Amino acid sequence: MSDNLVSLRGYARLHDVNPGVMAKRKAKGQLVMVGDKVDVIASNARWAETRDPAKDYMQDVNDAQRAAHAKPPAGLVREAFDHSMVQPRETPQPGSLFQKAKTQSQVFDAKLSELKYQREVGKVIDREEVKRDIEQLASIIAKGLTGIPARVMPLINGEPDAGKRESMLEEQIRQVLTDFAEAAEKLMGAADA
Repeated sequence: MSDNLVSLRGYARLHDVNPGVMAKRKAKGQLVMVGDKVDVIASNARWAETRDPAKDYMQDVNDAQRAAHAKPPAGLVREAFDHSMVQPRETPQPGSLFQKAKTQSQVFDAKLSELKYQREVGKVIDREEVKRDIEQLASIIAKGLTGIPARVMPLINGEPDAGKRESMLEEQIRQVLTDFAEAAEKLMGAADA
């Protein structure tokens, strides 16, 4: 186990990069650390799972171009760069973390776009708006119905005819229902606009 542990600087040397690159990878959680040492095998495996395959190919192209344009040793003639020298790296396994994350991101973006479209065409409505509207309508009914006794009692107290008392009560209930219907139509009209 201790053979697999190296310092951050040593891990950077193994990969022939600046130690700052490895410090950034450490900050992103791309390195497996054991204390202040880097676990080489585990970090290499994590890097292979999360690396963008397009970056690997471009790194190979850049390395081949640097090699082709490097100053040749004395007495040798430089050959022109041949792109066929660059062999594509093995493509990552379909189950690699990078591919899964990219797929999940694309699926999320597609669902979000679909939701925005559905909202634009009026097939999806905001839950909070509906809740607010229902509370407003319930408040109209509650206030109207609880206010009936106070409005009707003075009218029917002195009325000896039972039919007229019933008619007065029905009129008050119809008024509450009319107020409710008007408020509901107003809310529906605002939703359609």
